[in-house]
Amino acid sequence: MNFKTAHAGSITYFTTGTGTANGIQNSFTPLNGHTTNLPATAIAFDNSGTNNELIIYPFYVASFYWNIGLSNFYWHLDDGDGTTNDNTSTLHRVWVR
Repeated sequence: MNFKTAHAGSITYFTTGTGTANGIQNSFTPLNGHTTNLPATAIAFDNSGTNNELIIYPFYVASFYWNIGLSNFYWHLDDGDGTTNDNTSTLHRVWVR
């Protein structure tokens, strides 16, 4: 997953916890090496506002999730079937400028 976005709703959600990333699926530019289904196929968006906005399911669709160590159990990068330890070797990086 390698993309950039200027989607205002996502940026607001990721920086303040208010709102959702809904709309990012239509407002991103794939970068070199982007081979994932997300965010293009996202149909669900967490909006828990619990200071976990970039960690726990900001955008997903069944079987394709973004999740960084929920309860130190679930690690997903455009994958996952809901079972634990789906991809513990995934390296997640988020760059902001």
